[in-house]
Amino acid sequence: MHLSSPTPFPQNRPRRLRRDAFTRNLVRESVLTPHDFIYPVFVHE
Repeated sequence: MHLSSPTPFPQNRPRRLRRDAFTRNLVRESVLTPHDFIYPVFVHE
């Protein structure tokens, strides 16, 4: 059985996906507050 060495961690880490503000806004984490939720209303007829 031949064991190969693990791949080294990359020395450079490109940031091309976060280059512009529009893309950064698409991938950022969302923060939800209680104000963001809608109170459920059920109608019984």
